[in-house]
Amino acid sequence: MGLIQTALIKQNDYHCKNIHPDIYVKARNSILKDGQLKAVVVRQTDEGYEIVKGNNLFQLLKEEGAEDVCCFNVGDISLDEAKLMYIQLSSELEINYVKIAQIISDIFSKFNIYDIEKVAPYSIAEISELKKLLEFNWEKYKQSEPDVEQGSLF
Repeated sequence: MGLIQTALIKQNDYHCKNIHPDIYVKARNSILKDGQLKAVVVRQTDEGYEIVKGNNLFQLLKEEGAEDVCCFNVGDISLDEAKLMYIQLSSELEINYVKIAQIISDIFSKFNIYDIEKVAPYSIAEISELKKLLEFNWEKYKQSEPDVEQGSLF
């Protein structure tokens, strides 16, 4: 991991994530407030470096005048290996919204809903709903396992 000059980095032409305008503004605000928090994944090429994952982040950093970008260099891998890695890195894990709600609840003592909304990928309404999630009585709706030995479930 290290800093690489933006002039040496080329964006790939196979990325498939379009950034929603609202998320773009939040990501930009986050960069302006806190700087670069995630590394761009790059591979070495004869011409310099090519992005494997992080085109949108790189574009935002360039637009904000970054001369160097924090990168994770995976070395001299083929284009096909880079594309496979892109798929691997792009597969999103399922989000545990109860844990997100707990994190939001934890930080409410320091940040208000507007501070969180500026940088989080959630609207004010979604943040409010996430806070309510912790108040939900899960035990009330917990069901016991069906007794399959009693016969058909249908």
